[in-house]
Amino acid sequence: MTAIARPLVIEFLRILICLQGILLLSGRTSGIYLFFALVCMGSWYLYWNRVAIRSRLETQAVAVGIQILGSLIIAVFLIRYTEDPAFPVLSRVNPWMFLSLHLLLTLLYFIFSRKQQTESSLVREGLVGLLTLSLFVFYLSNDTRLVSADTRGNALLPFTLLNGNLALDEFVGSPRVQHDDAGRDLVARDHVKVSSSNALGHLLVATPAGPTTESGYILHPYYLVPRNGKFYSIFPILPGLVNTAVLAALKGSGLMEKYIQTSEPANAVGVVYDQSFRLQRITAALLAAISAVLLFSLLANWLSDVKAFLLALLFAIGSAHYSTSSQGIWQHGVGEILVLGICAMLLQPNKPRTHVITGLLLSLLVATRPSNAPLAIVFAAGCLLQSPRSVFPLALGALPVILALGIFNTILFGNLAGGYGLLRGSDSNSANLFGFLGNPLSGGAGLLFSPGRGLFFYTPFLFFAALGAYIGRRQRLIQIAAAGIGVHVIAFALVPFWWGGACVGPRYLVEILPLFFILLFPLVEAWKNARVVRTLFFTLALASIVVQLLLVLSERPFVVWNSNPHINSNPERLWSFRYPPFRETLHPFAPALFASSRFYSAFEEAQRDLFEEDVIRSSESESGYLRVKTDIKTEGVWIVLKMPLYLRRGSYTVTIRTRATSKSGTELKLVTEGESSLAPISIAIPESDGFQLVSTKIAIQKSSLKSFSILAKSNATVVLDYIEVTKDR
Repeated sequence: MTAIARPLVIEFLRILICLQGILLLSGRTSGIYLFFALVCMGSWYLYWNRVAIRSRLETQAVAVGIQILGSLIIAVFLIRYTEDPAFPVLSRVNPWMFLSLHLLLTLLYFIFSRKQQTESSLVREGLVGLLTLSLFVFYLSNDTRLVSADTRGNALLPFTLLNGNLALDEFVGSPRVQHDDAGRDLVARDHVKVSSSNALGHLLVATPAGPTTESGYILHPYYLVPRNGKFYSIFPILPGLVNTAVLAALKGSGLMEKYIQTSEPANAVGVVYDQSFRLQRITAALLAAISAVLLFSLLANWLSDVKAFLLALLFAIGSAHYSTSSQGIWQHGVGEILVLGICAMLLQPNKPRTHVITGLLLSLLVATRPSNAPLAIVFAAGCLLQSPRSVFPLALGALPVILALGIFNTILFGNLAGGYGLLRGSDSNSANLFGFLGNPLSGGAGLLFSPGRGLFFYTPFLFFAALGAYIGRRQRLIQIAAAGIGVHVIAFALVPFWWGGACVGPRYLVEILPLFFILLFPLVEAWKNARVVRTLFFTLALASIVVQLLLVLSERPFVVWNSNPHINSNPERLWSFRYPPFRETLHPFAPALFASSRFYSAFEEAQRDLFEEDVIRSSESESGYLRVKTDIKTEGVWIVLKMPLYLRRGSYTVTIRTRATSKSGTELKLVTEGESSLAPISIAIPESDGFQLVSTKIAIQKSSLKSFSILAKSNATVVLDYIEVTKDR
């Protein structure tokens, strides 16, 4: 572990020195004290290691120069990513250019250090650089926003801490007591989605304002709880503290100098969707890259550096670690690092100091995410079975965190369970969201195999972990890892809300992903003569990487798929093999690749300058609808939906889910544009109280890229949900 940590720390110091040097040359002096502190630390290190450094420079001067240049590239990339106004030209540089340059420099590093490859430390240094800096840039290269409101509390915490408090009132205002019983009924029904003037509205719940319901209640986003006239995040703050440390480092370096210093919620919107998002992406990418390095270090105990590197790289870009942990400040990213740290401690000799550190990590694992408690119990049991005398050191290590967490929750929330405890007492659906009353068979099957969230559906190569567990069944860490996986899956299978709300992939199983890769190492170690197994493994691994890329490179799998209709109200969609989330990335070409494709009007690019207030919310499915009003004075209103369609030659059925508020119904006129445009087609909408499906046939003579235009006629209000194009057999 030391062989990995040392070059990693040196690399981070080099990046900070380069960053400070660039900012100082540009006239930015806010980080001058940090720069001098780093220079002093670097000088001290050079002096005490002068003999080894002189020897290294004599044989590896070019390689060292390449490393410094790589650090400089990462420093410039950080300036670009934070959109520092002092360097506007950098905003026009594609982040993939930085990644390509860093990969090229890493390749040159291996070439120039080739003669010294007998020294494994040089090779590991290059591999560590790939797994940290290259992955760091890679994780930040996509410009998609794959985070839900679950991350919002920890994303905003650094900014409110810099204002000297833990409350989030700067962003959502102060709690207000409501007395309308009809409003409470509305909130408790069907997970209503309500928009807010400060762009922070989300699924709202109601919490009693006093000991009785007559005292009124407070409507608030589900990720907040009211306490003593202020709003606090319900989620544990440890990821937020890590996020705060990153912000402090960036601010100390002269980046991200501006932050919210106002109590006006309207002024916070820009931070919510810009600064706080960029900050949490930087923190998440850094934690995700460190997790990959820790896994590499762990696997290197049994495998060669190359095999350990390949498995760690597969973990980094071929699993939900990429699509979840690296994309936002979820609790899972910190949890993965703690799980890897505990596994590393279990390999150490049975010494009191080792057990104290293990107890500390176990308590932090639970503090980060209380639902990790079953997994922590498995780790603790494994440690106690090996060394029964470790019970006291384990307790000693866990005690500080337990005491600090208990005091913090009692003072801030008046409840040992923290924000979760207050949310359970709210007049809402929280009992269903966070209760442990589900069917373990359906939940377990969904967690492992469903197209919406199934672990083996998104990472099928992890099937081989069972074979690896059998091969290495006599090793203690393998036994603990297998037991931890089983207990963790069972625990979340009991949760009715097992799909984890709006997310992509198996989010609830992210913490145990490192354990699956630990189970894989006995298989990798023993498959030398098993060509069929190797071929199948690499084929499934490649498929997993492609699926993860499809989930990450577009916001549609996260935003559109989860919302139409909303997954919380319609969990049966999780088992739809016809519409898995990653298919949304292939949206423009879906009709050519699949039998049918849906286009949700509220999420498609449309010409909306002809009408106002076109998107409304419905308590029926929490979806966004496109609404068009017409009246007697106008002949009709055109809606141009720029939905890219690559249709092959043949006949298709176009189905529209719509409703019209008119006594006699109304009529839609469908017009297509493209290489082989069709004549306008009229579609009658009969009178109806709710949504209905209307359809028509179209024939495509040539392959063409098209868009749909719809003319809403007569005096009516027409609401469009989606258009589905299905190829006729």
